[in-house]
Amino acid sequence: MLADISHETLANISAILHACICSVMIDGSALSFERNIALVQQSVVAFSHRFDASVEVELGRLGRQEDDKMVAACDELFTSPQATAKFVDCTGGVDSFALAIGTVKG
Repeated sequence: MLADISHETLANISAILHACICSVMIDGSALSFERNIALVQQSVVAFSHRFDASVEVELGRLGRQEDDKMVAACDELFTSPQATAKFVDCTGGVDSFALAIGTVKG
Protein backbone atom coordinates (compact mmCIF):
# COMPACT_ATOMS: atom_id res chain seq x y z
CA MET A 1 0.00 0.00 0.00
CA LEU A 2 1.33 3.43 -0.88
CA ALA A 3 0.29 6.36 1.27
CA ASP A 4 2.00 9.31 2.85
CA ILE A 5 1.07 9.68 6.47
CA SER A 6 1.95 13.22 7.49
CA HIS A 7 2.76 14.97 10.75
CA GLU A 8 2.70 11.81 12.82
CA THR A 9 3.85 11.33 16.36
CA LEU A 10 6.39 8.71 17.30
CA ALA A 11 3.65 6.74 19.00
CA ASN A 12 1.78 6.35 15.71
CA ILE A 13 4.69 5.55 13.41
CA SER A 14 5.11 1.95 14.55
CA ALA A 15 1.43 1.15 13.95
CA ILE A 16 1.50 2.91 10.59
CA LEU A 17 4.50 0.90 9.41
CA HIS A 18 3.05 -2.37 10.66
CA ALA A 19 -0.04 -1.57 8.57
CA CYS A 20 2.21 -1.59 5.48
CA ILE A 21 2.14 2.17 4.87
CA CYS A 22 5.43 2.90 3.14
CA SER A 23 5.99 6.59 3.85
CA VAL A 24 5.95 8.54 7.09
CA MET A 25 6.46 12.20 7.90
CA ILE A 26 7.60 13.57 11.23
CA ASP A 27 7.52 17.30 11.95
CA GLY A 28 10.19 18.38 14.40
CA SER A 29 10.43 21.90 12.98
CA ALA A 30 9.13 23.45 16.21
CA LEU A 31 12.10 21.93 18.04
CA SER A 32 15.63 23.25 18.05
CA PHE A 33 17.79 21.99 15.19
CA GLU A 34 19.64 19.65 17.57
CA ARG A 35 16.43 18.23 19.11
CA ASN A 36 14.93 17.74 15.64
CA ILE A 37 18.02 15.74 14.66
CA ALA A 38 17.76 13.65 17.84
CA LEU A 39 14.06 12.96 17.24
CA VAL A 40 14.61 11.81 13.67
CA GLN A 41 17.92 10.02 14.20
CA GLN A 42 17.04 8.02 17.29
CA SER A 43 13.46 7.21 16.54
CA VAL A 44 12.33 7.49 12.96
CA VAL A 45 14.94 6.86 10.26
CA ALA A 46 16.41 3.53 11.36
CA PHE A 47 13.04 2.11 12.40
CA SER A 48 11.23 3.20 9.24
CA HIS A 49 13.98 2.03 6.92
CA ARG A 50 13.73 -1.47 8.44
CA PHE A 51 10.24 -1.51 6.86
CA ASP A 52 11.57 -0.08 3.57
CA ALA A 53 9.51 3.03 4.29
CA SER A 54 10.60 6.50 3.28
CA VAL A 55 10.92 9.29 5.83
CA GLU A 56 10.05 12.93 5.23
CA VAL A 57 11.02 15.62 7.73
CA GLU A 58 10.48 19.35 8.12
CA LEU A 59 13.27 21.86 8.56
CA GLY A 60 12.82 25.53 9.30
CA ARG A 61 9.79 27.50 10.44
CA LEU A 62 7.45 29.84 8.61
CA GLY A 63 6.23 33.01 10.30
CA ARG A 64 2.50 32.28 10.37
CA GLN A 65 -0.08 29.85 11.68
CA GLU A 66 0.92 26.29 10.86
CA ASP A 67 -1.36 23.50 11.97
CA ASP A 68 -2.12 24.36 15.59
CA LYS A 69 1.04 26.43 16.15
CA MET A 70 1.57 30.14 15.68
CA VAL A 71 5.12 31.12 14.68
CA ALA A 72 6.02 34.77 15.11
CA ALA A 73 7.85 36.45 12.24
CA CYS A 74 10.88 36.95 14.52
CA ASP A 75 11.08 33.15 15.00
CA GLU A 76 10.88 32.42 11.28
CA LEU A 77 13.80 30.31 10.12
CA PHE A 78 14.37 29.47 6.47
CA THR A 79 16.23 26.27 5.68
CA SER A 80 19.79 26.63 4.46
CA PRO A 81 21.59 24.15 2.19
CA GLN A 82 24.23 23.76 4.91
CA ALA A 83 21.61 22.86 7.54
CA THR A 84 20.05 20.36 5.14
CA ALA A 85 23.40 18.65 4.50
CA LYS A 86 24.19 18.52 8.22
CA PHE A 87 20.72 17.12 8.97
CA VAL A 88 21.17 14.31 6.43
CA ASP A 89 24.64 13.48 7.77
CA CYS A 90 23.52 13.48 11.40
CA THR A 91 20.30 11.48 10.97
CA GLY A 92 21.62 8.66 8.85
CA GLY A 93 19.71 9.72 5.77
CA VAL A 94 16.19 11.02 5.49
CA ASP A 95 14.47 10.53 2.15
CA SER A 96 12.72 13.85 1.61
CA PHE A 97 12.25 17.28 3.15
CA ALA A 98 9.63 19.93 3.56
CA LEU A 99 11.90 22.97 3.62
CA ALA A 100 11.03 26.49 4.71
CA ILE A 101 11.90 28.45 1.57
CA GLY A 102 9.73 31.56 1.75
CA THR A 103 6.01 31.70 2.35
CA VAL A 104 5.48 27.93 2.14
CA LYS A 105 7.21 24.67 2.88
CA GLY A 106 8.00 22.69 -0.22
